[in-house]
Amino acid sequence: MWTHFLLFFLSISSLTNFGASTLAISGDPQRSATDGGIVRNIGEMGVCENVLTGRQRCAMQSSDCEPSHIDGQLTLIGEKWYSAYQQKQRGFDPCTCKMTSIGTCLGGLSPGSTSANDRCSPQSNGFCHAGESFLDARSTNDGNTSCKCDEISYGACQDRSSNRNHFCAFSPKDCEDGMHVWIAPRDVAMVTGLVCTCENVRIGGCVGGFQGFNCAVTQDDCPWDQYFPPFSLKRVHGYTCNLCQGPQQQSTTKDELDELPQQELLPKRNRGMSTTGKALISVFFLISAISLTSLFVYRRRRIINHNKQSTGAAGTRGQNSGDEKSTDTKVSDSEII
Repeated sequence: MWTHFLLFFLSISSLTNFGASTLAISGDPQRSATDGGIVRNIGEMGVCENVLTGRQRCAMQSSDCEPSHIDGQLTLIGEKWYSAYQQKQRGFDPCTCKMTSIGTCLGGLSPGSTSANDRCSPQSNGFCHAGESFLDARSTNDGNTSCKCDEISYGACQDRSSNRNHFCAFSPKDCEDGMHVWIAPRDVAMVTGLVCTCENVRIGGCVGGFQGFNCAVTQDDCPWDQYFPPFSLKRVHGYTCNLCQGPQQQSTTKDELDELPQQELLPKRNRGMSTTGKALISVFFLISAISLTSLFVYRRRRIINHNKQSTGAAGTRGQNSGDEKSTDTKVSDSEII
């Protein structure tokens, strides 16, 4: 019994160490394309699914979904978010940037103009100008929106220490740790010289857990593992992801991340499985250990009880045999008399 328990413990320990060093590179990084010898991992989008009808529509992030409940009551238009990875697990094809609707910055009318200065935008922060309001994707989920993820220009992250280092980005949140500053879409070409269309836009990724590595637009795409923004994803794990795949004949623009070496400060065995993945394995091991221990105690008690019952039965049979012999002796004596 204890031999089996020891073997189980060793197998779990091996799995934990193995996962920490290899799970980060064993997953399917979604779609990929080769561009001038550089492998471009292409991001995929999730969906907002109606909680009553099951109708799905492509979305960039969970905030694009209608709330499923309002004041504690289920709504007819309520939706639930599923990431691209979750969609694959459920047997659905994930969405691409070309299929995904985005919101709009509402600019109002210019003086002397009869047309509104509305601009397609995936979010308000970093895209809409002062005085503009934002109509998010969930407000246009009737399918009438003409704004798609692959039809706009995005912003960029500029290195604070060098004007030569920059990369196109989906959100100001991708300019992490104070190392980079966000450049709004309208200023990108002048400041960086980049053309930040979707094929040049860098996004982050999910690393660790049990799914390995997947490209991710936001943290919403990482339900079980850790999200890394574009710069950290390349520096720590050596991966890069792009928001969409451009025309086959068109090469994407090389940027700071293409030249950024992978950081080797951390041992590789510490850069794989996320804290969540390790915690799940630890819980699984703990539950298994408790179950095996309980089974051992239960069987031990059964054996002890069985031995007690056997001993008691043997004593009873011995006493009965002695009583029978005494009776026989008395009978024999009476017969002699």
